[in-house]
Amino acid sequence: DQRSPLPAERLLENAALGEADGQVAGPAPARLIPGTVRRTVRLSTSPLTRFAGQLENLLGYPYGCAEQTVSRAFPLLHFPALANDLAPGRFTAAGPAGLVQTAIRRLQTMQTPSGGYGFWPGDTEPNPWVSAYVCHFLLEARQAGHTVPGDMLDGGLGYLGTLAAPEPGSTVERVEQA
Repeated sequence: DQRSPLPAERLLENAALGEADGQVAGPAPARLIPGTVRRTVRLSTSPLTRFAGQLENLLGYPYGCAEQTVSRAFPLLHFPALANDLAPGRFTAAGPAGLVQTAIRRLQTMQTPSGGYGFWPGDTEPNPWVSAYVCHFLLEARQAGHTVPGDMLDGGLGYLGTLAAPEPGSTVERVEQA
């Protein structure tokens, strides 16, 4: 067979069983290479189980820029019990709260000297959108009871404040950002 196994393909199907027994899934699509198909079946009385696959994708996303770090942890601020129920194998003993704290520590490595946040650790120039997103997350995390270093949040909010009040004579781009 000459089909390439790349790019990897993930299919997600949701269904409701009307009876106590029945067929959960049919055969794998012919375009997939035999022997490479893996199936996971989740059965539950909760309609929220259908979101488990999306949560697995979010938690397993392999990259770690600031936007992705925040996007991975943000839902855990508000739905930690649900996340633990839907993806129990994705968390350490510290649970979803541990992943939130790990995200906060990672974001510390992305803070620039100006107080804003860059996309990656070691960036020296902040990105306004990323900085706003990170600060929003940090505020919500602190409100949810997580430990957020004060200087980390103060620096980010200070940077955003400079964007909201550009100095006289600023470039058009800077005024539009404000």
